[in-house]
Amino acid sequence: MTENKSTMCDDKHKNKLYCGSEAFSILKAKASILYGNEFKYDGYTIIENTKLHPGQMITKDKDLAELLKGHVEYKPLNEK
Repeated sequence: MTENKSTMCDDKHKNKLYCGSEAFSILKAKASILYGNEFKYDGYTIIENTKLHPGQMITKDKDLAELLKGHVEYKPLNEK
């Protein structure tokens, strides 16, 4: 049962990138999106989360995280 619940959680966050307001605004402008706090781009869902720091981006999708590592500064949350 626990494994099934974990899989459901992973599927829920698959291909999703959560962004702070500033990072979201930059990505939205690059994608020529005018309105909204969520949009799809190249198979990924980009979501604005106002509870994050303005320039912060978070994903629970391991594949997306690996893809982003080569393009943005990466710092794990548990690193001090």
